[in-house]
Amino acid sequence: MGRWISRVVLVVLAVFASLVALVVVGPQLIDWDRNRGALESVLSNVVGYQVKLEGQMSLQTLPRPGFMVERVRVLPFAGQVDIAQLDQVKITASLMALFGLRLELEEVAVDRLQVSLVTLASGAKNYEPDGPVAKRSGAGLTGFGLVSGLGQVRLGDGVIRWRDER
Repeated sequence: MGRWISRVVLVVLAVFASLVALVVVGPQLIDWDRNRGALESVLSNVVGYQVKLEGQMSLQTLPRPGFMVERVRVLPFAGQVDIAQLDQVKITASLMALFGLRLELEEVAVDRLQVSLVTLASGAKNYEPDGPVAKRSGAGLTGFGLVSGLGQVRLGDGVIRWRDER
């Protein structure tokens, strides 16, 4: 009877160790470039503007679940100047909420945010859609049911510019 129990314990420990290894190493095995377009599409629908992810992306599971992306661009409706550029965005989530199948963001940290709001000589604005066809709704994070809570937003080294070319 003792030999049988020790084998069961060894199997349970092996399964547990494998799961821990998968949680720690698994995110590094994801090919983010293959999924970049799908992620850009989801983000564009959430914010209501076309979003481009141009830098590295990574997912972290422990000790705090999080996602990091470098070089994010929010493209303009008119003109050539991007509405926003972000050098790095780090999002961390609550581990306990994830166990409850909820996404609660503990922190959204944005580094080197540059916002450029431009009114062109024609009167068109890079941040406003031109007509009802181009208008995007932008359901937001809660509109898609993605996020159930948000702790804090941290902005580091940001600039907001407004320019009128008329």
